[in-house]
Amino acid sequence: MSSDGAKSAWRARVLAARAALPADRLAAAAEAVDRAVLGRLAGAAR
Repeated sequence: MSSDGAKSAWRARVLAARAALPADRLAAAAEAVDRAVLGRLAGAAR
C-alpha cells in the first residue's frame, strides 16, 4: 500500500472511531493524546 493509501485508510479508521465515541469520551481521549504528545516533546527537548 502506498503511503497516501495508508494515510487515507488511517484517516478513515480515526473518523469512524471518533464518530462512534460519545462527546465526553472523545474529549477525554483528546486530552490523553495531548498529554502523551506533550510528554514526548518534552522528553525530546532534553
